[in-house]
Amino acid sequence: MRFHFCKGKFDQVLSRAELASRGGEDSASLQAIVGLASALLGQEEDAVAKLDAAAKAHPANTIIIGALGYAYAVSGREARAREVLAELKKRHVPERACCAYALALVSMGLVDADSTLHWLEEAYRNRSIWILTLALDPVFLSLRQNSRFQALLDQLLLPTKMLPGFGAVAGGSSPP
Repeated sequence: MRFHFCKGKFDQVLSRAELASRGGEDSASLQAIVGLASALLGQEEDAVAKLDAAAKAHPANTIIIGALGYAYAVSGREARAREVLAELKKRHVPERACCAYALALVSMGLVDADSTLHWLEEAYRNRSIWILTLALDPVFLSLRQNSRFQALLDQLLLPTKMLPGFGAVAGGSSPP
């Protein structure tokens, strides 16, 4: 599912998620990806509804809550997104890598590049599993030309020169 999400095939994400749901699969990470895919398809109200339900079902899952904050932000509900951001900051413990990534999601929705990069850098330092697909994550597409983002990808040792949208960008080393 994450593969299709990172490839920008959001319709496939939604159709595969529907099949997975019928088969009994309803994990928190699946719900987060489905909500983000809906938001990126421009179905912001659907994304908010899906992620709100997921947040109620998984209130401790910071990725879902971060995705909900992102959906609030891109749907024009900046005040609600800022409430989510404040709540995640209260919950934040530096050793909990997922929370930093969740804070980056909300910050990205609020179009705050500095804050987004701060939280992504913290997610990297704390070894968030979500950071592994950062170079391909469509949520962060608009940061691809940012030098701080490039430096973070260099730290991850991701070969960004081979990725779509990175062709003319300096940096992006290949692993040794």
